Amino acid sequence: MAGSCNGVLTVTVPQTAGSVLISSTPPGAEIFIDNIDQGVQTPITVLDLPAGVHTYKLTLTGYNITTGTFTIISGQTITVATTLTPTTPATTSNIGTIVAASLLTVGVLGVILYSSQNKNPIPGSRS
Repeated sequence: MAGSCNGVLTVTVPQTAGSVLISSTPPGAEIFIDNIDQGVQTPITVLDLPAGVHTYKLTLTGYNITTGTFTIISGQTITVATTLTPTTPATTSNIGTIVAASLLTVGVLGVILYSSQNKNPIPGSRS
């Protein structure tokens, strides 16, 4: 038959996706990619991301939010590894300073009130 073809047509479709392995120290951070909660925690490989630049955000209670960007290359897995930094709570020495200052303030106010309500001067003070 004229015009018939018994050959095989092969079409190669270029890969347009890649993946990212995201890890954190400590592990267990929630992962957001392009502002979308992935519903998973570090460490994990997120598959089938479109090639190009993406943003990430990692959140973990007691640690500062970590953000950044990564670039997906078609057919490849790239790695994002980060160390989370703890939030800075008031330290014991700071709390001690705050308590001492508060007690000193209360003491000074008490002396002033006592002095103003009593006509007798405070011993050792000048009148």
